[in-house]
Amino acid sequence: MGISHPNLFRLFSTKKELFLAVLVRLFETIDREMVRRGSNAGADPVPVMVDAWGVLMEDRALMLMMLQGYAACDDRDVRDLVARSTQDIFENVELMPGVGADRAHAFVAEGMRYMVSAAMDLPRLAA
Repeated sequence: MGISHPNLFRLFSTKKELFLAVLVRLFETIDREMVRRGSNAGADPVPVMVDAWGVLMEDRALMLMMLQGYAACDDRDVRDLVARSTQDIFENVELMPGVGADRAHAFVAEGMRYMVSAAMDLPRLAA
């Protein structure tokens, strides 16, 4: 299902509004597919979240959009949205049973590293 260019601009009056809406949807997807699954995983949520993050990384467009969000943080509205969303993810991971601050830092840092690798398509290039 597509949307026509005129209808797109009826919904979003500027490209920035569209970009922010896409970023909101992206972080909602990460929350739904990774964080919520981890929070329902029981005693050790990290393996569940690692698997979910791996599935998300297979969507290269999602990874590229996420990187674009971080790259566009010169804009205050983008920076506020990305910072708040990233902080929410970190805090939700940190509060899960058996995770804590150190493990949450390691998980998020490794996730970011793998996101950059996926965006660069390194797994394909290494094969």
